[in-house]
Amino acid sequence: MTAKRSHRSATALVALLAAPLALLLAPPLGLGVSSGPLGMLRINTSSSLPRGLYLLAPLRRVLRPGDLVVACPPPAASTLALARGYLDPGTCPGGTKPLGKLVLAVPGDRVELAATAVTLNRCRLPATASRAADTHGRPLPRFPPGAYRVRAGDIWLFSPHPRSFDSRYFGPVAATGIRGVLRPLLVRSSPLLHRWTSLLHTCAARP
Repeated sequence: MTAKRSHRSATALVALLAAPLALLLAPPLGLGVSSGPLGMLRINTSSSLPRGLYLLAPLRRVLRPGDLVVACPPPAASTLALARGYLDPGTCPGGTKPLGKLVLAVPGDRVELAATAVTLNRCRLPATASRAADTHGRPLPRFPPGAYRVRAGDIWLFSPHPRSFDSRYFGPVAATGIRGVLRPLLVRSSPLLHRWTSLLHTCAARP
């Protein structure tokens, strides 16, 4: 085993050993991904992703669809999310906590956005219709429909949760707002999330 692999294994072991302490000490917060007391550990208490403990790893490679990330929404979306209680106050430029989401599309990908579905690189994604209103009946701003080629410096975000607040509503986010990649440590099993990860990986490979 190389020194680099040994270091990764040791890091994972420390995180797993520290996980019970983090779950006891980290404050349970509402939507978004909250900081635990051990720095790189994050507890997700929202319903957009499986609840539980994650390791937030630095971004050291090019993102691809299906990656699980923590990212700041655009400031205008943050203002709405904060006013309506979708997100708690936090350190993002718009004043909210960051979002835990799947990467939907990266620079070079083609996204076709409609009220009834999202299409990624000619791959029509199931159950991606956007909602006209939230659970309180308040109208949701939907990003203008159309075909978009993702520009350099932009990332589109998505979650399969039916009430997810993501790029269907606020469009692309700045890649500079990506806080890192989430790696599940102690989380609830989610076959749905695994299926979506595989689907997005497949669609990303299409021309």
